[in-house]
Parts: sequence; C-alpha cells; structure tokens
Amino acid sequence: MSENRNPKSELREPTSDIRTPKSEFRVLDDCRKLFFMILSITKNNSQYEYNLNNQILRATISIGSNLAEGNNKKDKEYGRYLNIAKGSLLEVEFQLSLYKLDDKFKLEVLDLLDKIKAVIYKLQNRSSDFGTRSSF
Repeated sequence: MSENRNPKSELREPTSDIRTPKSEFRVLDDCRKLFFMILSITKNNSQYEYNLNNQILRATISIGSNLAEGNNKKDKEYGRYLNIAKGSLLEVEFQLSLYKLDDKFKLEVLDLLDKIKAVIYKLQNRSSDFGTRSSF
C-alpha cells in the first residue's frame, strides 16, 4: 500500500468485523452503512449547508457509537446509551427531511433508519421487561 494515503480513504465500507461473530453486532453494520449513505448526501451539498452536513454526520456517528459503547455498560447505564442512540436517530430523521433528495434514495435511508430504530426499541423493551440487559 502507498504511504501517501488520503485520510478519507481510511473510512471502511460496512462489513462484518472479523473479531466478532457475524450475527452479533449486525445493527452496527447497519449503522456503518447508514453513515456512508449520509456521507454521500453531505458530499453533494454546498458549503452553505456546512453546519447541517456536520450536524447530521455527527448524529449519525452517535447512533452506532452509543450502541457500541452502551453494550459494554451495566444495566442502568445501558438504557441511557440506548436512549441517546434513539435520540440521535430521531435527530437524523428530522435533518434528513431538510435535504432535497431523490425519492428512491431517501426511502432507502429511511428504511435503514427504521430497521435500526426497531432494534433499539427491541433492546429497550428486553432491558426494561426483564430487568436485564440484552446484547445485540
């Protein structure tokens, strides 16, 4: 590999992490895929929308980051991380509505957001129903 790498080329496309079982962390693969979809949206928008681009990227990163970090926390803290991930997801949904996008692509992004949201709700329900935390 070349020593003169572009830092943006270091971003990894969504794949399963070889250190974890494939079925585990599937939601994190969806979060990675979402990030790259949102990144493609922000790359095609003007400098005028810089703050919105920055905010939607940070909120998108927050979803997966909080799911990953929360998975290693105790029960009470775990629920807090799930709530933060859910809040960030809702933030991305709203911010997405501010962009003029191709309807088909927008539906793909919204479908992926719905898929991630369903996992978060499922984890929250398991955690609160049984008083124990469940990993993804």
